[in-house]
Amino acid sequence: MTTSPDHKHDPLGTWIDWNNQQASKLWLYNLHYFDYLNQEDIDEPFALDLMIDWVNHNPVGTGNGWEPYTLSLRIVNWVKFLAGANVSQDQFNLLSQSLFLQARFLFKHLEYHLLGNHLFKNGVALVYAGAYFKGEEAKGWLQKGQYIIVQQAKEQVLADGGHFERSPMYHVLILEDILDCINLNLSVPCFSITDTDFMQKESAKMLGFLADILHQDGDIPFFNDCALQIAPSPQSIFKYASNLQLGFSISTGNECVEKPDFGLLILQNQKGKMIFDVGAIGPDYLPGHAHCDSLIGCVRGCNSITICISRL
Repeated sequence: MTTSPDHKHDPLGTWIDWNNQQASKLWLYNLHYFDYLNQEDIDEPFALDLMIDWVNHNPVGTGNGWEPYTLSLRIVNWVKFLAGANVSQDQFNLLSQSLFLQARFLFKHLEYHLLGNHLFKNGVALVYAGAYFKGEEAKGWLQKGQYIIVQQAKEQVLADGGHFERSPMYHVLILEDILDCINLNLSVPCFSITDTDFMQKESAKMLGFLADILHQDGDIPFFNDCALQIAPSPQSIFKYASNLQLGFSISTGNECVEKPDFGLLILQNQKGKMIFDVGAIGPDYLPGHAHCDSLIGCVRGCNSITICISRL
């Protein structure tokens, strides 16, 4: 943090170097995502100060915070936070004005060049922004977001319920997005009955897939771009689905479970579990998440083993 030359416009008294040249790109992205806003027991006044500091030091279109993926995550996090926070009228006006500009910028910079989970996240952010604001422009964001989510879900959710980028971590992230859309739709109708039914069916497939592939310690296997404590825990996702009264089926008890579209073979009994990845590294046009698919095996707790077999 750096001392600010103008404390009148700086509630923190110091300002965060949001685009620090010495920090890694990924670290800065996480700073701009604002995922930390919605943690339990957040200090609301400090969180609001952080948001205002961001507005004061990140002009429209400048820096890491205005890249479309970063925008998408932050828009959703800000809307979720503002929906329940104790905010003064001045704070609400300032942050809502910034949110509007962020959504407008995102709408003009959708990530069709990347597709995959990036475009899906863009769609979710447009739905949240379109539900948050009123007016014709917001209505256009909502309609565009609806279209992206439904069309991309048709492509990205495989027949066996897995996410097509073949990363269990991203599977959970996209599943959470779908659950969020279903939840939002209960308060602010955003989707048609047909699209709502479709998302509920896709979420059931994804929930069943997730339950089937978990290690016996309750965590995801490390295939492709995958790590713990990035996506929500599987247990929190199942609880979220239960609160939304969404059901799903699992293959517990079967000694052999196959996920042919994702490319997993699971051998299990009461004493142990082995998960083999023998599928593609991802969509042909999107191989960027194939980090861990390189002929390795990693032993996990609770007698579980993850084995990645690359097709060289």
